[in-house]
Amino acid sequence: MGYPVTFPPEYVTFYISSPTAPRASLLIRREIAHNFLLLHNFSNPDNVVVVLSTKPPIHIACSYLPPYDTLEQDLTPIETFITTVKPSNFVWGLDANCKHSMWYSPTTDTRGRMLVDFLSSHGLLIANVKDGSTYSRPTGVSWIDITVTTINSAHKIQNWRVSEECTLSDHNLILFDVTTQAASRTLNRAASNFTRKFATQVGNWPSFHYEIQNNGQKWTDLVNRTTTKEQLEKSITEIWNNLEVSKRCFPPFLPKIKFKPWWSPKLNVIRKQVNALKRRVKRCRNLDLKEISNACFKALKNLYKAELIKAKQDSWRKFCTESTQHTP
Repeated sequence: MGYPVTFPPEYVTFYISSPTAPRASLLIRREIAHNFLLLHNFSNPDNVVVVLSTKPPIHIACSYLPPYDTLEQDLTPIETFITTVKPSNFVWGLDANCKHSMWYSPTTDTRGRMLVDFLSSHGLLIANVKDGSTYSRPTGVSWIDITVTTINSAHKIQNWRVSEECTLSDHNLILFDVTTQAASRTLNRAASNFTRKFATQVGNWPSFHYEIQNNGQKWTDLVNRTTTKEQLEKSITEIWNNLEVSKRCFPPFLPKIKFKPWWSPKLNVIRKQVNALKRRVKRCRNLDLKEISNACFKALKNLYKAELIKAKQDSWRKFCTESTQHTP
C-alpha cells in the first residue's frame, strides 16, 4: 500500500494539469487563497501566474526553465503575459537553470546572458542578495534560483535570504518578506476558534453597514408588530434570512490546519539534527572537516527522508484500517 502524495492541507495549490507531473506550482495559504485568481491564459505546466485582488493588483508567477537549448521558447508564456497585462506589481520566482553574476553565481553561461537580456528588455529587476547558493547536491552547488520583480515592487521585497532549513530537495528554501499597503489587514486567525463563520477582518464593512441601515427600521417594525410566539419566530426567521447579505460582504472564515497525524517527536529531533548539520557544513572553513560533515549530513538527510516516508505510510495504513472497520 502506498501513501497519498499531497500538498499540506493548509495550502491551496495553483497549477496546470498535464499528462506528466506539472513542474511549476504556487502554494497559497488557504485562509487567503480566495483573494487569488489563476490566470489560465498565461499559465501552463511550467509557468503559473496568479493575480491578487488588490488595488493596484499584484501578480505572482512561478516558472521552471528546463536546462535545454530552448530558453527563448520557454520564456514566451511569461513574455506574452508581460506584454499583454503590463503588470506594475509583479513578483516572479524561477528555477532558471541559468548562471550569471547578476544573482551572484561565480560563473556566467550563455543561458544566463540570454536571461539577463530578457529581464533588461522588460524592465525587470533581480531581488537576490548574496546569501549562499540556492541549489546543493553531492556534485556541487549552484546559483540558479532567482526572484524577479518590477521596479514598482522592488522596494516591497525585503529580507531576502536562503534558509538553512532542510527541504529534502536539492533546491534550498528561499524566503523573503513582502510589504503591502494592506499590511494592516493581515489575517490573524485563531485555529481554536471554529465557531466563526466569516472573515470579518477583511470584509466589506461599508456595504454591510449600508444593508443594515436600509433594513434596520423594517426589522424593528416587524418585531414590534408581533403579538404571539409564532409571529415572533416567523419574524426572527425572516430577519435571519435577510442577514444572508453577510455572505456577500465577508469571505468565509477558514481556520489554519496545522495538525499532521504522522508527525512525531522522533521526526522533530531528526529534523533539528539535519538542520544543525546543514548549518555546520555551510559555515565550516576547513576542507577536510567540511567533507566529513557533508557526508554525515547526507546520511542523516537520507535517514530523515526515509523516516518521513515510513511515518506517512504507517499513518495512511492506520487511517485506511480504521475507516474500513467503521464502514466495512
